Amino acid sequence: MSSSNEASETKIDFHLGFVSDIAAIGRLPETLGYNIAYLGVAGGLATKAVELSTIVANCWLLAVGFIAVMLSKVQASLADVIHDRHLDRSNPSKSRIPAALARVGIDSAATFLVVSVIGAMMLWGWITKLTGDIRILSVGTLLCVFGFIYTYPPRIKERGISNHLTTTAVDMACIWLFFMLVAGRGVSSMQQWGILVAVGLYAFGYHVAHQAADTYYDRQHGISTFTQEIGATQSMWLAGLATTISTIVLAAFGAYLSAGVLAILSFGYATIASWTHGEREQVKSYLISRWFSIGIWALIQNATLAMDLFLQ
Repeated sequence: MSSSNEASETKIDFHLGFVSDIAAIGRLPETLGYNIAYLGVAGGLATKAVELSTIVANCWLLAVGFIAVMLSKVQASLADVIHDRHLDRSNPSKSRIPAALARVGIDSAATFLVVSVIGAMMLWGWITKLTGDIRILSVGTLLCVFGFIYTYPPRIKERGISNHLTTTAVDMACIWLFFMLVAGRGVSSMQQWGILVAVGLYAFGYHVAHQAADTYYDRQHGISTFTQEIGATQSMWLAGLATTISTIVLAAFGAYLSAGVLAILSFGYATIASWTHGEREQVKSYLISRWFSIGIWALIQNATLAMDLFLQ
């Protein structure tokens, strides 16, 4: 009986470990939280645009859309992890990801990538059929395409500032999709567009900061990035500037709670930038990765904005 229980526990531990590894290579620990918060932002905007009964009735459609978005993003993460596994292995802040990939296996990860793309496209097609709006399928398709070519040719990842403009546009597109699904119509008012622009500005900031932490390791492996072009310190100043502008935009639209939090985080970017001034690039990357986490910073910004919109 004892050996049977031990075998059962070992099997359970194996399955839990496998699920944990899949989550790691899909980068769910870093992305799931702030993408859920994007749902909140879209929902908060919808409360100002349509009746509560419409929002409640469309919640199931929003849930399906969220799954489609996450599948679209997971395949992008899998493509990046598979392609850049040798680079990530030497990066202390990312070494756990290629370690998880080694346990899962390249073939299994590639299979999950294909399944994610097929699943996402099936859901986008189904939602489009239900709503009759071809824009949903078009945007969903672009999410999958850009997610893949971010890493593979033409490899947007190494296309300078286009990298961050693409990731920012993807995040804005996700909120646009979520809003359309829950509200039953597209973004139209000045406030809605203003909030969307504000999200784009601070999302641009945290995407730049995220890459700044990898500047040294990217250079060591011959990968050319935007943060190499302008420097890790300057990248953090840029992230702070974008977040400061976003703060002003949000304050202009009455999102004072969110604006206050972003002002604090803008100061945080500036503080980290000042700490890295004059340091070697390896030290700069270490300091940024030590104090900045896109999963945490992005979640704080998006969740605060969502809360602010619901409280207005």
